[in-house]
Amino acid sequence: MAVVSASGEAPAGPNVDVVLKTVDGDEAKPVDGDVTLASMPAAEITALVHCFQKERGVTCGWVGSHFGGSHSTIFDALVPEMRKLVDAQRMPGRYRAMLDRARAEADTSVASAKEEAEAPPSAFRRQRNARLAPTSFYSIFLRFNELIGPLVEAHYNNELTRNSLLRDPVHEAFARLKEATGVERAFLCGVLALPEESLVHLPARATADLVLGMQQQRTHEAQVRETAPPKLLELIRAAFEYSAELGEVQTALQDTFDVAKLRGKYTAAQCWRMLTQHIDKLDHLQQLLQAELDKQKRDAKAVAAAVRDAIELVLASQAPAPAPAPAAELAADAPRIAELRTELPTVAAAKRASEAVAALPAEVLKREILRVLEATRVDAERRRRAESGEAPGGGGDGDGGDGDGGDGASAEVGGASVADADSTLWKPSRQVRNPSPSPDPSLNSNPNPNPNPNPNPNPNANP
Repeated sequence: MAVVSASGEAPAGPNVDVVLKTVDGDEAKPVDGDVTLASMPAAEITALVHCFQKERGVTCGWVGSHFGGSHSTIFDALVPEMRKLVDAQRMPGRYRAMLDRARAEADTSVASAKEEAEAPPSAFRRQRNARLAPTSFYSIFLRFNELIGPLVEAHYNNELTRNSLLRDPVHEAFARLKEATGVERAFLCGVLALPEESLVHLPARATADLVLGMQQQRTHEAQVRETAPPKLLELIRAAFEYSAELGEVQTALQDTFDVAKLRGKYTAAQCWRMLTQHIDKLDHLQQLLQAELDKQKRDAKAVAAAVRDAIELVLASQAPAPAPAPAAELAADAPRIAELRTELPTVAAAKRASEAVAALPAEVLKREILRVLEATRVDAERRRRAESGEAPGGGGDGDGGDGDGGDGASAEVGGASVADADSTLWKPSRQVRNPSPSPDPSLNSNPNPNPNPNPNPNPNANP
């Protein structure tokens, strides 16, 4: 009886999916080989992970059940159904090749188990099957874990997918919680389907994987509870609620990690059913969570746009009027004057900006203005250092300690309209970026020629 090797080479047979090889030994490029994670939306990657998790669970139960007397036809029916579900998903060629190898090994193991079951019974065959069954199950269990684990990681890697959720801690912890629960489902479906005498031959690492998976569930659940805002936590609270049956299973595993105690009470098919119901609920909640996070990102952009528009209007309206120019210059610069006039704030623009800002919650508005001011301060400090020739990080500390004894902070904030014209946060109107000189002081309408507003002629008197 041949078992597929770790290299993925499987003997050809009627029930074996052969992975085509190129001359240099790499897998032949599949039909959807041009698909990359970077081209897949986050929701599509989430759906692919969920389908992989389902196929892993039924495949482990399918392989384990064919080695024991507890063969269940439910897995025979579920395997082609789940494979069809997975094949309908887009995926990069690398993941398709890994999936084909896992399927080929599972097909070979089940075909060998069927041959042994049809052969005349003997003590030797029974002992050999008892040793082979857990090894076959665990090898396939690992293959699917190696397929799904990196895909879950890729969901939060900006270098792999442009649709990354920017490593949002809530969504990331929730996705890992779901994957750890999927690992538990696959493990229980496979182990509970194995014959009783095979359990003693289960690799020690397999039990360690179960212990790690249960620990990860507790860790990721705690992370979700700690990092999720109240609104998000209320949205996904059902993820921490178990049915009576599943709650009993979870308690037994977390207390003793003794799967043998579950064999007398639950079958592999029952564990598949109860855990699949729970994981499907997690998948639904993950979609809701992802939609809410996407909405928050859109709202954040709207907040930034509203504040930006309001700042632009304020700066443009407070720009000094240009000094009078000769008629000849005015005629030559007529196109430029017309352009400036189109940039001046209008009543309609001011009304729209007021309505947009008024619709923002007070805390949201405060947080966005502080963010803009901080980004403005950093940008102004960077340009000040560049103009003075200072090395980055040298001189002052960036909080007003510029090394010249000046305030710094007030100058940066007060002069934001001019100093931050190149900021990427917003682009003020052109008359703000290029302010004209101040009007002639002789045109001051103040009749008092004394610039000192203090009428006390005694300079030594206390004010």
